[in-house]
Amino acid sequence: MKNLKERYAYHFSNSSLIDGLLMKTIVKFVLNKLPMTLTPNKITVFSGACAFSAFALTLQAERGYYLFWALIPILYFIYLVSDCLDGAQARRTGLFSPIGEFLDHFFDSAVTGYLTGGILITYRELDPFYFFVIMVIGYLTQASSFWERYRTRVMRFGRFSSTETVCVLTAIIFAGCFEPVRRFATTPVYMDFSPLRIFILVSAVFAIVNSIFAIVRSHGINWKFLCYVAMAALTAVLLNITEYSLGIKVIMLTLYEMIYNAKLLVAITMNEKDGLPDLVFPVLLVLLYFLPHFATLENTICFIYLGFTLIRIVFNNMFSYINEALMEQLKKTLEHQKEKVQKIKDQLDQLPVMGRRSEEQQDPSSHQE
Repeated sequence: MKNLKERYAYHFSNSSLIDGLLMKTIVKFVLNKLPMTLTPNKITVFSGACAFSAFALTLQAERGYYLFWALIPILYFIYLVSDCLDGAQARRTGLFSPIGEFLDHFFDSAVTGYLTGGILITYRELDPFYFFVIMVIGYLTQASSFWERYRTRVMRFGRFSSTETVCVLTAIIFAGCFEPVRRFATTPVYMDFSPLRIFILVSAVFAIVNSIFAIVRSHGINWKFLCYVAMAALTAVLLNITEYSLGIKVIMLTLYEMIYNAKLLVAITMNEKDGLPDLVFPVLLVLLYFLPHFATLENTICFIYLGFTLIRIVFNNMFSYINEALMEQLKKTLEHQKEKVQKIKDQLDQLPVMGRRSEEQQDPSSHQE
């Protein structure tokens, strides 16, 4: 029977130009400075914390503030370096595991919402249509990539991969702190189409094409994935008809999308079947629409539910892996003890034979008779 490392080996194909450049320069330099005792998962959590901090700074733009805005590209750059560094440290120390892959892509899933929503917040793009396009299609691309990993067991990164996407979106967010840039990006150049809206639509087209290619390489999708696409679109529509601020909408949709991605990542890392998207949160949004007098209570319930669901999925996955690892270790220990017992038994079985031979050597008369 294969052990955990053999069953959960991480296979990937990476053609990203920026990833290769980072690996040959900064990542290689930092990697040589890291102690062997530093676990890759700690680097992964650190990278996720940097991305979250950058998004937290982005939220202030909703109120017209751009304080410490220069930290945003720095934090996202640290995130990118750390995102490459955790894998390199795992290969260096041999400490690779399904938990490491799960956490790595789990935080990547959060960053998708941070960046796509961050552009809307930075430039205060309040049109519901563009919220739907950039958030839903952005996550569809990522889910398609995870789906391909689930079906083919290989994670593929193209020439223009997630790293290049992070760099472009971060640059756009950073440029938004300048009033002339915001004015140019949001001023219509043809009908209601501003440069920002044109960028969102063009990016959506490329994202859809990439999703289609990923699905084709996966040899199709199942009804659960189609259900996810439908529920993600429905959730975005329901959020648009609420009275939530743009920042709250971005956070809620990000958490909702992360739930499905987390389930898919559990299926990938633990060799399980893929799950259904969450159905409770859209129902809560429908109740919020028909019961506006309980909006404050329902808002709290929505956040608690989304947070609790994500935490439950993460910890269940970690406990499942730990339990399987302990059972495998126990099995190895029992097999080792069984071998030792068998060896002692064989030695004991040989003792009478050796005793008879020694008696014959001491009594030569028995041979003479």
